Amino acid sequence: MNRNLFFVVLFLIFSVFLTVSIWGQGVYIVLKKNVESYEMVKNNFIQFSFVEQISNLDTSPYYLDESANDSAVLKAIAEKNPKVIFAIGSYAAKKVRQTMPDVLIVAAMVYYPEVEKIYPDEKMVIIASLGSAKDLMEKIKAFRKVKKVGILHSSQISESANLYISELKSTGMEVIDYSFSNKDEIQAIFQEVKGNIQALLVLPDTTTLNSDVIRYIATECLSSGILPLALNDKMVSSGFFFASYFSAESIGKAGAQNVKEVTATGKAQSKEIRFPKDSETSLNRGMLNAFKLKIPSGLKIGVIYE
Repeated sequence: MNRNLFFVVLFLIFSVFLTVSIWGQGVYIVLKKNVESYEMVKNNFIQFSFVEQISNLDTSPYYLDESANDSAVLKAIAEKNPKVIFAIGSYAAKKVRQTMPDVLIVAAMVYYPEVEKIYPDEKMVIIASLGSAKDLMEKIKAFRKVKKVGILHSSQISESANLYISELKSTGMEVIDYSFSNKDEIQAIFQEVKGNIQALLVLPDTTTLNSDVIRYIATECLSSGILPLALNDKMVSSGFFFASYFSAESIGKAGAQNVKEVTATGKAQSKEIRFPKDSETSLNRGMLNAFKLKIPSGLKIGVIYE
């Protein structure tokens, strides 16, 4: 009987030790509910987490829905004393930070983190969710010579636009910054850009993602001989010439790699937004033909819209 009691006590001590060793080491996923792109990133993150062998990852995500219930969800996570949170979307990243000021966060699908006021943050790593402007222009140079490029964006995201302006300049381009306060100002901008630039990068927001605005910009660019470029696929499917962007797979993979690093080091070591290594491309064949261009040999294009 004493022997059995000894083993029971030994088991309880071991259980407590195991619980203490794991407590505070967990990795959790938080995202907003019913957003397809977030779901795709989450699924890819989980897939690559097995490749990266992320320790103590809870693969059952916690969902937020912008209701009063979010507080209870976040409280439940906080009570687990997590080590790292993989937050998908700006809403999740903001709410996690508000509830857990000291937790390490790896955030993805946050398009303009400076504007969202969640970056810089010494305990957060941001995964870039738009494409790389540098990668985009390197590919565009294969189609035709471009010396001067414009960047069109809402004045509300000017702070974040600086990242892409710097990227464009790093390719040796002269860059002209065009910002607007409302969609009516876009027409006036096109009177200014004609003859001044050979390509125009348009950053996505609620105005520029409007289908009518996309068609207007595409039409004006075509009539002015300006290549309309994007960092997301939707604009190309709606009429823009070319895009370089990060797929859900690339973002999920980068998320897993960075979560592994942050978990291992216990630090969010990067002061810069991190770009996924793998990018995708898309091209609109109608615009290709309208500009009388050809696909350069050796350039692989992921999606071609006919």
